Amino acid sequence: MMESVILLVTVCFSGACHDVRLPFDVSVQTCQSVAEESIAGWVHDHPGYTVTKWHCVEPGDDDL
Repeated sequence: MMESVILLVTVCFSGACHDVRLPFDVSVQTCQSVAEESIAGWVHDHPGYTVTKWHCVEPGDDDL
């Protein structure tokens, strides 16, 4: 059974930073293994942004 997780990515543009939430229908472990590829795709689609940190969390975690 697939789990829903959130890839929580902190991105910055011109000194302003915010979190982007990318939903996945995979386990946390799978999210962690495919995160870099997903983040690279997001950055490609959003030129000028830099990623400062990321992690995979289950919906409802305090980190959201």
